[in-house]
Amino acid sequence: MSKFSNNKIKGFYNNQGANTAQTGVVSARELYSKRVQNVWTEKADIVTFASGTTPFIYNYKKNPVTNIYEAMPAPDVAANANPQHVAWSPDGNYLAYVGTSSPYLSIYKRNGINLTKLTVATAPAGGSNCVTWSPDGTHLAVAHATSPFVTIYSRSGDTFTKLANPASLPGGIGNGCHYSPDGLYLAIAHSTSPFVAIYSRSGDTYTKLTNPAGLPTGTGYSVAFNRTSSVLAVAHNTTPFITLYDVQPTQFVKLPTTFQGGMFQPSALVGTGFFVTWGRLTGYDVLAVAHSASPYYTLLSWQGSGWGDYFSLSPPTGATTSVAFPSLGVNGNKFVFASSVSPYYWSFSDDTNNITALSTNPPAATYGVFWFPGDKYL
Repeated sequence: MSKFSNNKIKGFYNNQGANTAQTGVVSARELYSKRVQNVWTEKADIVTFASGTTPFIYNYKKNPVTNIYEAMPAPDVAANANPQHVAWSPDGNYLAYVGTSSPYLSIYKRNGINLTKLTVATAPAGGSNCVTWSPDGTHLAVAHATSPFVTIYSRSGDTFTKLANPASLPGGIGNGCHYSPDGLYLAIAHSTSPFVAIYSRSGDTYTKLTNPAGLPTGTGYSVAFNRTSSVLAVAHNTTPFITLYDVQPTQFVKLPTTFQGGMFQPSALVGTGFFVTWGRLTGYDVLAVAHSASPYYTLLSWQGSGWGDYFSLSPPTGATTSVAFPSLGVNGNKFVFASSVSPYYWSFSDDTNNITALSTNPPAATYGVFWFPGDKYL
């Protein structure tokens, strides 16, 4: 019996307003606001895309009256070309963007709805594929295509200073990177065996852990820790396309990839996993993967020790490149994929008032998407 059988069932809606899901749960719509000097200010519900046309960064803020995500002002200076990824700092004050054109990294300071580009003294060594913030917002890591394959910065105010390289480097092109939410680990997905490098962090020092006993089966493209820092997911280019690890203090132990009840076997994950992340849907932790082949996505609920149901939705019409969920402070039960085909994004929600519908579509293929921290006010 499906775990959703006792819930109030309502489908997820896509950004065209069509009810297309097989399962879902309605959550009450919440007003996130506070009173500051007699003015009510809503928590910012902003989604950011890295898109292939200048200025390469496109921010959209939800209008709480119309429920439409309206385009925000462009950054004061365009980012570097050929986007790959984008990420807000945990405090919402900085936006980091990476691409494969020099100087490979662009960092912006936010003032209200405006973004001002900062100077970064030392650029990454080559074309950059992913960027991630430490949960305390003091470190920024970039995965890139040339040695040392990862560059880590320490932030003090608006100044970003490159740290010394880790003593042991990833084995090849850095494709993906992610800090664990508890701040103890940094994982890098890379192009050659062992395909994933995991570092423990102590202050400004990063120490590579022993490789897991069970490695991914091919080139690592993306990595993501779940919200409790207990599971690491690695997306890669060969079957089963996803490898998961139980996070233990000094080693990461490979988890089985047999899904609960045998209802969704690894062979059903189709195509290279370009990007992986975790989110929350219908009260459950969910693993989401952007894929190269139809149906171009995977959404699986995680029960803490194994898989539950999967979400079956009307698929996008082309490859997806990235995926994002709102942080828990913003209306939940929605998500958005970046896409290489028009309208260049693909979104779903359990409530038509909660759909991520943009006032204007990104002008070109999107390669990264990220939600503004949901507990922050503008």
